[in-house]
Amino acid sequence: LRLKQKLIAILMMSFIARVIVFFCLPKDPSPLAPDEGTYAAVVQWTAESIPVEKFPDYGAGLYLSGRSFFLPANALYRIGFAPLDAVRLTASLYGFLSLILAAVLTLTILRMNLGRRLLSKHNENVIALLFMVFAFLPSHFLWSNLGLREAPNEFWIQSGVMSLFVIHHLGGRYLVFSA
Repeated sequence: LRLKQKLIAILMMSFIARVIVFFCLPKDPSPLAPDEGTYAAVVQWTAESIPVEKFPDYGAGLYLSGRSFFLPANALYRIGFAPLDAVRLTASLYGFLSLILAAVLTLTILRMNLGRRLLSKHNENVIALLFMVFAFLPSHFLWSNLGLREAPNEFWIQSGVMSLFVIHHLGGRYLVFSA
C-alpha cells in the first residue's frame, strides 16, 4: 500500500472507533471530563435563548472563549441531540477534522520535499506508524471524544499553521489530493 492509502485506512479506523466510543460513553458526564456537564449546560442554556451573561458557572466568559465549540453543539442540540451528546459529537468531529488536516499536511510536505522520488517502504511504514500513534493517543483520541474544548482548539491551531504553510510555501498552488 502507498502512504496515502495507509493514512486513509487509519482515518477510517479512527472514524469507526469514534462512532463506537460515542455510543459506548455513559449518558452522564464522564469522570475523566467533568467539564462536559458544564458545556452541555451552556449549550442548553444558549439554545433556550437565555442571556449567556446569566449563566451561573463562569458567565459569558465561558461561552465567548469557546464559541467555535458551542455554536456547532448548539446546532446539533436544536436538531434533536441531547446537550451532552451534542457536545461530545462536536468535539469528536473537531478531533477527526484535526486528524484529516494532519494527514493532508503530511502528504503535502512529503510531496513537496520529495518531488518525484518515492519514499522507501521503511520510511512509509514509520510515517504511518507515527500517524497511527497520533490518531489514537489518549491526548488526541480520548479527549476529542469527550465533550471538551481541547479538540476545537487543536483544530484551529492546526488550521492556522496549515494556512501559514500554504501561504508561505505554496503560494496559491495548493492541490490537496494530487499525486
